[in-house]
Amino acid sequence: MNTYTCATCGVAVPRHEAALRSVALRQVAYCRPCFEELMTLVVPAPRVAVDDLIRPEAV
Repeated sequence: MNTYTCATCGVAVPRHEAALRSVALRQVAYCRPCFEELMTLVVPAPRVAVDDLIRPEAV
């Protein structure tokens, strides 16, 4: 069975359990706990036009 090594903690991870990412054009593997800890991204809200930010009563 093929295994990967977690890039964070160094644990051997079976192929079917590894989370793979591309980092600097290189494939990097993570175990699930490390992946979930590292990849907790907060997606910012979409941008809005400046006109939408100005309250009508302020003009």
